[in-house]
Amino acid sequence: MSCKTLIAQLEGANNKILESKEVTDVIHAPLLQLIEQVKALGNLSDIKGMSLPEFYYYHATRVLRLVFLKALDRFSQAKVKMENPKVAGDFQALMPRIISLCTVIEDISQSKDNEVLNMRVLEKITDMLYEEALDRDFMWTPDEEMKIDNISGDNLKDILSLVQ
Repeated sequence: MSCKTLIAQLEGANNKILESKEVTDVIHAPLLQLIEQVKALGNLSDIKGMSLPEFYYYHATRVLRLVFLKALDRFSQAKVKMENPKVAGDFQALMPRIISLCTVIEDISQSKDNEVLNMRVLEKITDMLYEEALDRDFMWTPDEEMKIDNISGDNLKDILSLVQ
């Protein structure tokens, strides 16, 4: 199933939560499917052999996956943390950036033309989503991110050397 189709399902589930003003597990299935879909698109197998455009593509899929993981966490804990239905409203505000990034990622995965332009577009949209996700508590701390992705000090050095 395409990311666009899954995003439409995610939006529908979030809208149901906004309308009912109560968080239910209706959002879990589309989030879990998107996490797997995005994980399959961007895989960090060999950072040392990765080109800069490949890294930006990986980074974009990684940020998207982390946002979806954090959303799953926040929706799961919404009742306990009394964020019901605030979490759905916060997530709704991220949807335009999520849709933009998913669209670009899917387009790039289908065509490798103009890598430099693709890299710049990915960088800009990824940064915008990351910053807004941070502002709305839909992003993990850097330490949590590294644990989620099993990034060690050596991996981090390789990543940093690539983007410098």
